[in-house]
Amino acid sequence: MNKRQITIVILFGLLGACLIERFMPHHKYARVFYNLGLEAEGHQQLEKAKKIYQTAIRINPAFPYSYYRLGILAYHKQDYRQAIDYFEKAVLLDPGLLEGFDFLGLSYTELGYYQRAIANFKLSVQVRNNLFFYHLGVAYVKSKDKNYADQTVVILRIAKDDELADKLERLIKSSKF
Repeated sequence: MNKRQITIVILFGLLGACLIERFMPHHKYARVFYNLGLEAEGHQQLEKAKKIYQTAIRINPAFPYSYYRLGILAYHKQDYRQAIDYFEKAVLLDPGLLEGFDFLGLSYTELGYYQRAIANFKLSVQVRNNLFFYHLGVAYVKSKDKNYADQTVVILRIAKDDELADKLERLIKSSKF
């Protein structure tokens, strides 16, 4: 493709994004653009992927995965400050996006902010542990072992993860033992 053809494709893509943004549900089409971005990344078309992820964010600013992928692109370009900005947005929108915490730690390490890096790595481990205990509790509920399921809730409360503890408690209450 020549420059003119590429420009036309980009303009039609942006026009299409504007129309999608105006007339279609946000969450579904943000994921469509996210998947297109992944495809472009897979073909090493990194600038194209970046524009596509930015379009996904314009469609749905609360879609964390596009921020995460933009963070990955910035990290690999060694633009660690920009990467941190994207990863922070991603994990604020989805604290379960554990790789975001990992890459925050890596980015902070590259910039020499070791205490911030350590804090993010610890948070990643803590969240992974809490998710492990939550899934363990779900397995206990499904195996009809209420005693161990209740103990798992206590562990989550001790870890100060009330959100997962509440979620597991609701599952326990709705289950028949």
